[in-house]
Amino acid sequence: MDTKSLVTAAAALDRDIAEKQKQLTELKARLVELAEKQLRRELELGPRASLEGRSAQLDGEEVYARVSFPKPRLPAQLSYLQGKAYIKRDEELVQLTHDPKEFCGPAFPKLFAMVYKPARAFRELVGALLPEAKAKTLLQELESPSSPRVAFETKEAAKCE
Repeated sequence: MDTKSLVTAAAALDRDIAEKQKQLTELKARLVELAEKQLRRELELGPRASLEGRSAQLDGEEVYARVSFPKPRLPAQLSYLQGKAYIKRDEELVQLTHDPKEFCGPAFPKLFAMVYKPARAFRELVGALLPEAKAKTLLQELESPSSPRVAFETKEAAKCE
């Protein structure tokens, strides 16, 4: 297969997958609505009652779907920027109303673990701050392989836009 054929086939498949993903998201949303209605009816719960920790099985002819309503998840980390506490929620940084350090007092270190992550410009800094051999060793220890990324651009896609 030549390059043009590979790119054209891959771009078409990528568009198909994106459309199928959109359809799947819509179908799952409809299943969640059905499960919510079923649970509220079965458990005689009002519209504001929490469904946390519950699940429903939606039965069809020889098929079923299980829909779970998990408890809210905790953030992966708590960040402090310019003395203010933030968490990431739906890929957006959200400032907390209460500073957890002040709010929790002496319990704070028992509730939150210290997290270390590489500084911005780590590769440049490690070379400037450590001897060359140590910098190279540290980078080898910390780095993980990255997968190549592929983006498509075809004349057909440009016409559609």
